[in-house]
Amino acid sequence: MIQKVPNINTFLLESEESGIGNYTYDEMRSFLEKIVQLMDESPNDRLTKINIPNDMNSSVSVYDFKTNAVNKFDEFNKKYEKDNNVYYIWKCTTNINGIGINYLSPKRIDIDSILNFAGRYPGSILTLNIGFESQAEDKFANDMAAGKYGLLD
Repeated sequence: MIQKVPNINTFLLESEESGIGNYTYDEMRSFLEKIVQLMDESPNDRLTKINIPNDMNSSVSVYDFKTNAVNKFDEFNKKYEKDNNVYYIWKCTTNINGIGINYLSPKRIDIDSILNFAGRYPGSILTLNIGFESQAEDKFANDMAAGKYGLLD
């Protein structure tokens, strides 16, 4: 039975608080190891890429992902592993209709559905964007909201 949600804000809040679509470092690393084998690598076309967190505020686009995506992901995690990060896929683009990719919320995509889709249609995944959340980010956001850093204007 489909549950009726009163509005989009309630939907977003419920999906974020439930942890749905959040993955541990090991789960996301395992996903990366599998998905790079199902993607076509064309570093010269600049279309097919995986965007991996680079630091707390930016990401790096990896075009030679078959050899470097897992390494870049490991480097990021090593720098920030003390922050107890959780990872998620927030964007996935394909070169065909993406029916079968399960969006758990507007900000979270189920990694198993991406793997199943890529297995059925090898080479169809064009971009993946990996995001993360951490305790340090949450603390900063809470401190900012409480005015700890002064006025926001």
